[in-house]
Amino acid sequence: MNGVLGRAQAALDGCPESIARVVPHERCQGREHLAGIVRRLTADGAEGVVIRDPDAAYENGKSHGMLRCVTVQSDEAEVVGHKTRSLICRWRDVVFGLTVPDATLASVGESVTFNFRGLTDAGLPRFAAFVGVRDYE
Repeated sequence: MNGVLGRAQAALDGCPESIARVVPHERCQGREHLAGIVRRLTADGAEGVVIRDPDAAYENGKSHGMLRCVTVQSDEAEVVGHKTRSLICRWRDVVFGLTVPDATLASVGESVTFNFRGLTDAGLPRFAAFVGVRDYE
């Protein structure tokens, strides 16, 4: 490793990996290459990857030179109850809450569409986001 990554690795030498480590970097060769990397990493449990403009100066924190690439899945769930600003939904064999602008948007028994980014260890949809009430057959 050379440059910034080499200096980071040298600073972490002797530090247990459970505390901090330098993650491997590779230059993106295009959309298909990126899609393959995202598929491989999400299959291993990652939420996605962060791509960075290699010519951009380093900025601490969030940066306009970085872009998150995540895989979003979509499915439908049945509304089984309401709470303040959320629907209680059944999907597969799990029950979870889905935040919505107005919980009266969907009635018990209706189907709603939601997006999510993989599953938690408990099998719940990760970062579930309400899309809409299913209004078609």
